[in-house]
Amino acid sequence: MRMNRRLVPFSFLIASACALLIPGMSQAQSAPAPPTYLRVTLARIKPGMRTAWLDGVQARLMPALNKAGVKSVAIYQTVFGNEYEYYTVRRLQRFTLSGAQGARVRALGTKGAAEQEDSLGKYVQSVHVIVIAPQTELSNTPAGEHPPVCVFALRRVLPGKMQDYRNFVRTEVLPVYKKAGEYFEVYQRVYGANDNDFVSMACVNKFSDLAGGSLPARVLGQNGAEKLFAEWDAIAPLVSITVRHRLDMSY
Repeated sequence: MRMNRRLVPFSFLIASACALLIPGMSQAQSAPAPPTYLRVTLARIKPGMRTAWLDGVQARLMPALNKAGVKSVAIYQTVFGNEYEYYTVRRLQRFTLSGAQGARVRALGTKGAAEQEDSLGKYVQSVHVIVIAPQTELSNTPAGEHPPVCVFALRRVLPGKMQDYRNFVRTEVLPVYKKAGEYFEVYQRVYGANDNDFVSMACVNKFSDLAGGSLPARVLGQNGAEKLFAEWDAIAPLVSITVRHRLDMSY
């Protein structure tokens, strides 16, 4: 009986430890946070309509989104690429059929949202909407104001190389940007595009900062940067590079 009195407390400690270590054994375990998705709108504006469209966005669309509780909206004008293309990013608050226009409907009502869409739509040649997922573990976002000049690099991961891509960016690319303290974000395209596509966004404070070449070249030297990009291309070939400027109306 003495042996049992000694073993029972010890067994209880083991069970308690397992409850803390094994998911589902502890009732106090919190549910995982839902993934974050962003809504990206690529709007191609008709030639000669740029100023009218921008005026309408600033005067009507941005106040409506702010009124609806959309906490952050970033609008980028393409500088090197298709110069009539604008890239708008905001958090996707509702993953529903009506989620795309939900913020404007909440702010303006169904009729008001439709009227606003028609008003701005007459300046637009085409619109492509995609959903992207931020890859926070592959990104470096220093504290402070978001740099306004951004280089968007689109890469398509080769079949069977998804984990290799993630490992390479995390261990080889990201440390370069962390060492320099510069802004670098990675997103995966989820809906409305190829889900093997990843977009990296490297941002600087002014256009003249781009004259010195890529950050990897400045940190690793030209030979080191060429080696880095060759290894990167072998996993996820480069599709395109676009330079965009974040507009002041963003918040």
